[in-house]
Amino acid sequence: MRDARQVQFWIGALALTAINFSVWFLDVADRPDGPSTVRIAFSTSAEGFAETGRFTLGLDRDLYEDSQIGLPLERSPFRIEPPIAGDWMTVSADTVAFEPHQPPSSGRIYRIVLASTHPMFRRHVIDESTLPTIQYEPLEVEEIRLEEIETPAANDDARRATVELEFNQPVDRSDLEEALVVSIGGRGTDVRITSDRIESVHRFTIECSANDMIDVMI
Repeated sequence: MRDARQVQFWIGALALTAINFSVWFLDVADRPDGPSTVRIAFSTSAEGFAETGRFTLGLDRDLYEDSQIGLPLERSPFRIEPPIAGDWMTVSADTVAFEPHQPPSSGRIYRIVLASTHPMFRRHVIDESTLPTIQYEPLEVEEIRLEEIETPAANDDARRATVELEFNQPVDRSDLEEALVVSIGGRGTDVRITSDRIESVHRFTIECSANDMIDVMI
């Protein structure tokens, strides 16, 4: 009788151990080994950003509580480079939006990057390959034309040429001065921009000679 009770006891103990092991295994299987990976599911286009004044990022899962929806983010896990002054806010559990204080500079490429020290990244990893780039109101040169040629009386070979640059949007003269490269016969030369500070059509003058080949690069 004593042997029979011992057998029953050990069988029961083994069954209990097996049950406990299966529960522990399921619990571990459901728990991730580290931070989960979050991807950007969608984002506002550059055209949409310009029209609405808001840039939206949609995530592939819910990260925010209901109590946070509609409120500004004190610390955003995202940044914009080059920096744009503005505020991030929570639109829904899986969506955040950026609202600039004023329209961004046109003709620039902005990148969404991570604020690497944000506490969110202790629990989640953002797939950086899904972060968008915004080409905001791309700047285009619509036409470059030789507007005028002057011939000083003292030198029949000397010329003063006025070249006109037309853009698809207003351009700051200082930005143009940084980007404009003019050469004569393959050699760089100085120019004088004569137009107002912000214009969609800028003019510059250049000293040259008859039959010179003038190259303009922006």
